[in-house]
Amino acid sequence: MGDYIKNGIKLGTCGKAYYATKSMIEALPTDTETKYYLNPKNKCMFAFPLPEFDNKKAGDISIFHKEQRDLTVIQINKKHKTFHGNITHHIHPVGGQGVNLFCDCPYHSTEKTSRFNDEMVKFYLKYKSYTGEGNQMAIVGECIYCGETNVFEKHEAEEAANNLISQAIWNENEAKRPEYKGFVNADTHREKALELREIAKRILETYNTH
Repeated sequence: MGDYIKNGIKLGTCGKAYYATKSMIEALPTDTETKYYLNPKNKCMFAFPLPEFDNKKAGDISIFHKEQRDLTVIQINKKHKTFHGNITHHIHPVGGQGVNLFCDCPYHSTEKTSRFNDEMVKFYLKYKSYTGEGNQMAIVGECIYCGETNVFEKHEAEEAANNLISQAIWNENEAKRPEYKGFVNADTHREKALELREIAKRILETYNTH
């Protein structure tokens, strides 16, 4: 199952293109699927155009299969209204039956979660989506705990971008540490800072606020 174009390339599933960014789909031959994805009224989602996806084609990337450690984390203050679901864990012991265990996402839990006092709500930056208001687009994040999808309003995205820039500044300062001079540590921090600044720029460009 999935959304395929005529040449067999899979874009994603149910209007969620985790194998292609919007620009990648725009570069494809026009057919039923590309028309559907590029129609703002359908509110389709596209893989967020991370720098690592530059110069690649539809089908050559995957937001869906990336390891968590490789995903980009964005964060906003918990004062904002965000949406969360349950965390599900499945166990199937030898000799027993499969059991699904459910618990509240700690970002909306009605019970006190052990040692959980995070002032920021964190999401994996995965998509950008049409909002249904003309051609306006927004970034989309998935809660790092429960995976619930959240579409960011403009002011929330600006805060997330500013937080990335703060992280970039920290990396730039680390690169200047005397003990890192001439070592790979400095280059690693400089490269990370450039990446974070570019991602922040692309977040803002999504809302035409750069």
